Amino acid sequence: MNRSLGMLVAVLPAAAWLVVAGCSSGAGGTGTGKDGGPAADGSADSGGSGDAGGDGGAEATDSGAAGDAGGSSDGSTPGSGSGSVTILTRQAVNGVGSNFYSANAAFLALGTGGSGGCTPHTDGPCAIDVCSGGTSADAGAPVYQSAGAITITGGLAPNGSITLTPNANGTYKPAYGSAKLWNGGEMLTVTAVGAMVPMFTQQVTAPGFVTVTAPAFPAQGGTMMINRSQALQLTWTGTSSSGQVTFGIGWNDTQPGGTSGALSCSFAPSSGSGTIPKTSLAYLPATTAANVSVAVQNLQSFTAGNWNLAVNALTTANTPNGEATAQATIQ
Repeated sequence: MNRSLGMLVAVLPAAAWLVVAGCSSGAGGTGTGKDGGPAADGSADSGGSGDAGGDGGAEATDSGAAGDAGGSSDGSTPGSGSGSVTILTRQAVNGVGSNFYSANAAFLALGTGGSGGCTPHTDGPCAIDVCSGGTSADAGAPVYQSAGAITITGGLAPNGSITLTPNANGTYKPAYGSAKLWNGGEMLTVTAVGAMVPMFTQQVTAPGFVTVTAPAFPAQGGTMMINRSQALQLTWTGTSSSGQVTFGIGWNDTQPGGTSGALSCSFAPSSGSGTIPKTSLAYLPATTAANVSVAVQNLQSFTAGNWNLAVNALTTANTPNGEATAQATIQ
C-alpha cells in the first residue's frame, strides 16, 4: 500500500476511518485509538485499522526535516525498515461525540510483513490502493522493531506529555484519553530514545479543525451511500495553517474474490472544497463493507539511520451533527 495512504488509514475510528486490511509493506502506519477513535495507517499490520479512525491518506504533505539519525541508545546495531508515529484528536460538536485523542507507533523491519496483490493508482488529487489479499511469498511474518520509549510534547498533552512504551515484541501499546490534544497550529515534538530503530526527534504542526458541509454525513451509527458513477463534491468551512484536508474511503470485502483497499484524496485546507473524480471512485468495488472519513492531516517524513519514518498528526473533521466518519455502502 502507498506509504502515505496507509498512514492516514491507520488513524480512523472503527466505524469511521478507513478500515483497511494491511496490504502494504510500506512505512506502516499505526492503528491507534479506542472507542471508535480514529486510526491512520492500517497498513503494515500496526494496530490495524479498527478503532481509531482517520487515517488513509494520500501524499498528504510535505516532507519534514530528517530527525536525529544517531545510533541506538542501548548499543545495539540498528537494522532498516519503515514506520510511523500517529497522533490524532477530535472534539465534541453540539453535544454530540466527545473529545478524544489517540497515539501509537509501529516500526516494521525491511522485507517483512508485506502482503501481495496490491496495485497502487494515482488519479488527480487521489491515491488508490486495491489489494487482492494474501501474503507475499517473500514477505514472511511481520517483524516489529522498537525505537525505545517515545515522548510526545506540545499542544494540550495531559500533564505536558504522552509516552508510548514498547512491548517485548517491538509493538507499542496505544495511548488514548478523553481530551482534545490541540487547538491547531501548536508545534508537537516527538522524541524516541532509540533501540533497534535509531533515536530521533521530529516536529509537526498540529492541524486545525474544519467542518464538512458536503457530502452530508448520517447521524452516528448511520450509513453513507457512495455512488461510483458520479463525482463526489467535498466542501467544508474552517481552515488549517498546516497539512491537507483528506477524504478517505477504506473497504475490506471478505466475500470470495473480494478485495480490500483504500482511496484517499487530499486538498488544500484554504480552498474550502474539492472534487473526488468519478474516475477515482471507479476503482472501488460495490460493497457494504466500507468506511468513509474526513480529517485534516499533516504528515512529516524523515529518515533516521537506514529507517524511513514519518510523524502523522490528524484532526478528525467535524460535521454539524458530530464527526465526519461513517460506515458506507459503495454502489
